[in-house]
Amino acid sequence: MGNEQKSASVPNVRFVIDQNYLLAYVLYNTPATIGFSSKKFNHDIIELQDYAWEKSKESYLLLSGADKPAVWPGRPSSMVLNKAILGLPSYMDAIKKNQRFKKILKQTEVYMNFCRETWEKKSRLTSHAMSEITGLEFDTTYTVYITHPSLKNGLYLGDNEIAYGHNEDFKNYSVIYIWHEILHSKLPRNDVGHALLELAVDEELRVRLNTGRYPPFFGHPELRTTKLKLMPYWRRYLVSEPRNILKLYDYVSRKPGFK
Repeated sequence: MGNEQKSASVPNVRFVIDQNYLLAYVLYNTPATIGFSSKKFNHDIIELQDYAWEKSKESYLLLSGADKPAVWPGRPSSMVLNKAILGLPSYMDAIKKNQRFKKILKQTEVYMNFCRETWEKKSRLTSHAMSEITGLEFDTTYTVYITHPSLKNGLYLGDNEIAYGHNEDFKNYSVIYIWHEILHSKLPRNDVGHALLELAVDEELRVRLNTGRYPPFFGHPELRTTKLKLMPYWRRYLVSEPRNILKLYDYVSRKPGFK
């Protein structure tokens, strides 16, 4: 039986906002760290950052991780602030009560609803496509911590937790890149694994949803050379049955020139 005849498992994706995580991420994100994904709400973000800085420079540095990287980044579900950091909880509470943060929170809530609605509309279609492309099952619950849409965020945190936020740069952007992070839960975290992941999601799933072709490639520029080297194997893989991307990873990892 070919992969296309299988009934695809659909992941259960929970979209949530953790206010402490959202605040820490807004303070952490500056042009010198990760930066903006769009200009739409830049003024509101900078206004909140300026207010937080003026309220307490020391607390800002601790919370953002600029001064103590051990505080940041952290997984939202287990984000434990160092008890020795005196005054930080009250600092965070004061900022969260401020209208500047409430504005950012409202914008993030609107964005979370968009992500949830878009995901739900495309979940069965994309789950079928991802099962057909990868040969894997996705019958798992994932928690996606949504951050502000004007800030770049896309990270698999481990234990089926994902941090995500980004401007919708093109059609189905959020769906594609949430799948990107989901697939990180399946593939090894090295250049070959990441490059195969991008071929499956950033390239193949994107083209199936939006039309087009590849190369040219989307995704991380530093992976383009590896993706080009993988293309002959990838093209043969896509016309083979049954498919299993983990077996493909094991196969190419043994080839000269791949780490």
